[in-house]
Amino acid sequence: RNWDSERIHNPRRAPRLTGMQREPWQDFAACAEISPEIFFPDIGYGFSQARPICMTKCKVRILCLEKAMALEGKASHTDRHGMWGGLSPNERTALARKRAEEAKASQELHGL
Repeated sequence: RNWDSERIHNPRRAPRLTGMQREPWQDFAACAEISPEIFFPDIGYGFSQARPICMTKCKVRILCLEKAMALEGKASHTDRHGMWGGLSPNERTALARKRAEEAKASQELHGL
């Protein structure tokens, strides 16, 4: 992916990407040479083109997903944008909730 905000189709939809530090693994991403519009579509368009690229062709999908999860933190689904690591904003929101619940359960189990 080209993280330059000038190249993102709608930079308001992906504010967390502008100024993002480029990671070495990004050179190996399947999306590196593909138009960002596929991964950051306008509202109402899905990720039908992006998902297969992420899920079947990307060697760094998990690193990409973890980068998104770290950048987005506890953001709601309305503050998450684009396809990262093969997951949509709603899917990453659900994953964040699941991880938080698992962490809480683990802390309770261990008396923390």
